[in-house]
Amino acid sequence: MENQSEAVLLIGFGGPTEESEVVPFMECLYQGETLPSPRYDQIVANYRAVGGRLPCDSITSSQVQALHVHLFQAGNPLPVFAGMIHWKPLLGDVLEEMQQQGIRQAIGVVLMPYRRPGDFELYSESLEAVKLEHGIKLNIDYLPPWHTHRLFIEAVVERIRETFVQEEFRNSERTGILFTAPSIPLAVSQQCSYISDFRESVRRVMQSLPYYRVWIGFQSRSGDTGGPWLEPDVQDLVRRLPKERAKNIIVVPIGFIGDPIEVLFDLDVKTKAIAAECGLGYARTATVMNHPRFTAMLGHLIQERLRAGSAQKEGKVS
Repeated sequence: MENQSEAVLLIGFGGPTEESEVVPFMECLYQGETLPSPRYDQIVANYRAVGGRLPCDSITSSQVQALHVHLFQAGNPLPVFAGMIHWKPLLGDVLEEMQQQGIRQAIGVVLMPYRRPGDFELYSESLEAVKLEHGIKLNIDYLPPWHTHRLFIEAVVERIRETFVQEEFRNSERTGILFTAPSIPLAVSQQCSYISDFRESVRRVMQSLPYYRVWIGFQSRSGDTGGPWLEPDVQDLVRRLPKERAKNIIVVPIGFIGDPIEVLFDLDVKTKAIAAECGLGYARTATVMNHPRFTAMLGHLIQERLRAGSAQKEGKVS
């Protein structure tokens, strides 16, 4: 295909951008599902505790612009779009805009580092459902997982080193690093590589920071399947750290790309408060979204996919 019929589509979860959107967002998120009132009220309160907004829109917009510039400078001036499955800009609106521009082929980038069972399918199946609903003919070629990509690892390492501007966190004898990722049911984790993928990312990051103690934890359990979920829970783990002679903790939400509620509330409010109660110095690294190395990684993977597509097309012609 010619370049004008190709594009890049970033696919995210979405979230409210102002307090007035919290309730409508919740209604969109749980459409057709009845939540117990206390649970619903608690989730709404969590959003309001962080100002009623997530920076999803501004962060994603910045990533769109940065990626477009990167691809342009690399000689692939593809248009870059972003669509959310649960909030604005909704996928349906974005796909209609792409169709109006004559785009028939897109490279899909699901904004999550680990392909947890059911979650990646949630994104891809949501997109296919929107295509069917709106009568859109668009082929999506998804990027492969990137959790061990050199540039992703380097971006995480640099985010950790950014916390070293605070002198107390430079002391490896007194400071530990806690990596976090979303918890999933234990039974589900036993059917996939989620834990090993998470551990491998952490192992590669720590090759650059060998003198620091490291822990991994899981957070933000989001349902009740009637069985156990992955542990240790991040907040339980933080409560135990003083017994392990830790004085400071650097929390690294490596399982998240942007700043969702799981980071802004579960870590920046609840976990930070627990650390303070335990007398621990606390720092949370920024996520990798908009880090130049993360942008470069996406650009590299996209260009690889473009070259593979060109080679395949040339093979068919010959």
